[in-house]
Amino acid sequence: METDYHSPFGSLSLLPGRGNTDPNLRAWDAADDYLLQHLGTNPIPKGASVVILNDRFGALASALAEFHPLSAGDSYVAAKATRDNLARNGQSDESVSFCDSLTTPSEPIDYLLIKVPKTLALLEDQLCRYLPLLKAGGVIVGAGMVKDIHNSTLALFEQISGPTRTSLARRKARLIFSQIEPKTSPPLSPYPSRYAFPEYDLELFNHANVFSQARPDIGTRFLLAHMPQTHGPAKVLDLACGNGILGIY
Repeated sequence: METDYHSPFGSLSLLPGRGNTDPNLRAWDAADDYLLQHLGTNPIPKGASVVILNDRFGALASALAEFHPLSAGDSYVAAKATRDNLARNGQSDESVSFCDSLTTPSEPIDYLLIKVPKTLALLEDQLCRYLPLLKAGGVIVGAGMVKDIHNSTLALFEQISGPTRTSLARRKARLIFSQIEPKTSPPLSPYPSRYAFPEYDLELFNHANVFSQARPDIGTRFLLAHMPQTHGPAKVLDLACGNGILGIY
């Protein structure tokens, strides 16, 4: 497994989470590298406030630890991997702050660095909640693999932020540069959303990264129709429960 990573911000030893033995998996990808190379040639001013969204294994946070960034996202595993990689490289756990996906920080932001998530709804929610914190002249840079950046991704940046452009592709990765239009405010996040499920007399709320936000998916409907009928207490384990519909039933 490749663990040695070199960026303009120094050399690191990075692991993709505890217990992962896949020899082909690295704690960084070409999009992480592209973003760090860009920041190496366009330096972040000393004292700037930096927020990193959706850092998968902490490669970005570990490389930029000198700026004391805030790392926010929807994955506990990602936050744990970041802490592990900070410790692995002798960096203080306090050099990076952490925020879950349901909490919006209050401090103003100079740099908003976004690893583009696979779920468009999560990106929409994050843009709506974080862009109002961006200072005048603040920098927004997205990064992702080409296969994860679609016309709908760029349209969402345009709709919520403002003029958006992309870099040339490099090693199947691309950067997104966007800026907030003057005198405009990003819309409020539409999440959590909700829908009625009258067949079971339920109303369900859904946060941005929960699967099937608008209606129960066909797999859930199938499971509901074939749930075992029990009498009395039973122990049920609901894995990947989403909005909890099976557990509630």
